[in-house]
Amino acid sequence: MKQCPKCKADVSNTAKFCVNCGFNIKKHEEESLIYFCSECGAKFSGGKFCPLCGKNIEKDIKNSSIVDEIDFSSYGLDFSQEVEQVKQINTISNKIKEEYKSFEFEVYGEDEYIITKYIDVYQNEVVIPKNTISIGKQAFEGTFITSVKLNEGLKSIGKRAFANCKYLKDINFPKTLDKIDDEAFFDCEQLEIKIPKTVTIIGKNIFYNPQKYVDTFKSGLELFNKGDYSEAFKLFKKSADKKNKDAMYYIGVYYRKGLGVKCDLDKAMEYINLAAKNKQPQALKELASTNNDFNINLLVEAADLGDLDSQLIVAEMYYNGNGITKNYKKAYKYYLLAAEQGNLSAMNIVSRMLDKGMGVKKDYFEASEWALKAARGDIPESQYRMGQYLENGVAGYDLTKAFEWYTKAAKALYPDAMFRLWKDNVKDLSCLANDEVDELEKIADLGFAEAQFLMGEEYFDTYAEADAIEWYLKAARQGHIMAMNKCAILLEKNYDYEEAYKWYLKAANNGVPYSMYKVGYFLYYKRKSVKEDTNDAYDWYLKAAKKKEPNA
Repeated sequence: MKQCPKCKADVSNTAKFCVNCGFNIKKHEEESLIYFCSECGAKFSGGKFCPLCGKNIEKDIKNSSIVDEIDFSSYGLDFSQEVEQVKQINTISNKIKEEYKSFEFEVYGEDEYIITKYIDVYQNEVVIPKNTISIGKQAFEGTFITSVKLNEGLKSIGKRAFANCKYLKDINFPKTLDKIDDEAFFDCEQLEIKIPKTVTIIGKNIFYNPQKYVDTFKSGLELFNKGDYSEAFKLFKKSADKKNKDAMYYIGVYYRKGLGVKCDLDKAMEYINLAAKNKQPQALKELASTNNDFNINLLVEAADLGDLDSQLIVAEMYYNGNGITKNYKKAYKYYLLAAEQGNLSAMNIVSRMLDKGMGVKKDYFEASEWALKAARGDIPESQYRMGQYLENGVAGYDLTKAFEWYTKAAKALYPDAMFRLWKDNVKDLSCLANDEVDELEKIADLGFAEAQFLMGEEYFDTYAEADAIEWYLKAARQGHIMAMNKCAILLEKNYDYEEAYKWYLKAANNGVPYSMYKVGYFLYYKRKSVKEDTNDAYDWYLKAAKKKEPNA
């Protein structure tokens, strides 16, 4: 191994270019080395020929028989390293001769080769040898190949490497691929590809001939969106005839809706099924709910293929357990896919799930990054959450900005933010002014549980028990634990033992000592709709007693 003179990365001894930065190592070495002519003994730097007598000194070095005959030490220079490299390359070339018999190729470095031309015109299914680092410029252009299996380790595909391969239908992309040059698959009419994320350098017009394929569909789509259905249909038909799955789907839509053509549901389903067979996501999404026979697998497939609507539907199903087993991990996966496509609602939910650790490990910092994106898109929940992150120092401590976000969320009537600002302005929660109660009631009416509980407390303090029960119940139904306990007390007082016991039990299961005692009480003494169980009663009394509940 040696180092690149420019970036100091490790490269093979025979490398001509640095894989890391692209520096021309060979040229640098040629310009840096001092050569001695074996014919006349002249000393010079760089170049292939002796400037004095014209002798090809490079040919001498690479020819092992001449190298063995010449004593370079007499010229004051040791060429032994270069000789060993040449011998090694010659040995490797012989070993891979059979493997590369269908190609012309060049040596790039140690065990690394560049395919420069495909020469086996009779072989349609091509397997690229494992040591290939690059497919060179125009290497396969115009050939009759039908499929290509690329190798792991391949880094680049050169300009017009597979251009005009009109029968090429199938090609894979290895994870090591970094670059696809201009027009690499130009005019490959039967080929459909999806560029992987690992490719960081993408040239111009790499796939379709814009006059024959892509623009045909895109032009049709532009006309379709403008309402010119007749002309758009003609372009979609041409594109569909060339196996464009998106065009197939749109033709199905034409026949289903009767857009410029006679409505024909059979033809519509024929084209939509054909598009779905070719993995067109919108077609898969439609087939998922055909004839009221919902197929979650087709919808998931459409979501995996990148259909945003399908991603959101699948994510919501897993999140809420609608028609499928609740699974936060899978819900997070599909919300994240939708968020990465720019959907603001998905960004907000991704932030929420990261914040609470729902289906994913808690990560407040990443949650704040998604919250900021959604907040800038005017999503009130994320605006409120950004206020919390800035107030608590998760996204850097900045109280002024925190209250700016709280205010934006509050103006959008997000109750959590409204309550946060309301509470900050209230001097004494135990004695609220009339205007403070009015503002609290507005927040409670928007469904904020803590505000509903405080409204119950306000009415309880004024002996308006019926109103207090109403507000306590609203908060309790949202999971407010103390509201469960308070409404149970009032329900028991009003002889509604069945409802009282239900809320005592919920509060007890959430750790409220008094409710634990009351559950034991209800189980020990015969009450309406409560089955007597002294053993369970004792257990609840004991739990309450351990929490220092005096009655227990």
